[in-house]
Amino acid sequence: MARYLVVAHRTAKSPELARKLAELRSRDPEARFVLLVPAVPPAGWVYEEGEIQRQAKEEAEAAKAALEAQGISIEEAKPGDVSPILAPDLTVIPHRAPGT
Repeated sequence: MARYLVVAHRTAKSPELARKLAELRSRDPEARFVLLVPAVPPAGWVYEEGEIQRQAKEEAEAAKAALEAQGISIEEAKPGDVSPILAPDLTVIPHRAPGT
């Protein structure tokens, strides 16, 4: 059984992502998926980080619902850091084994 970290923003609710996750699940029926939606601010807009995090949380919840409606079970869906580069790191760090 594998646990996959799926990082998606605009494609989080897409049929293409659902198909790819279904393909992974067909190879490993016990595969688990964690969906991370980076908190991406709108281009050229002034914003408050708390507002962007709230929007990312809403997007993560909507994406989870959309993927589950397409038959893909999502173990957890959550917003990530404003930086899409840091978002996965900050999510994975708590799950690392001690001493790594």
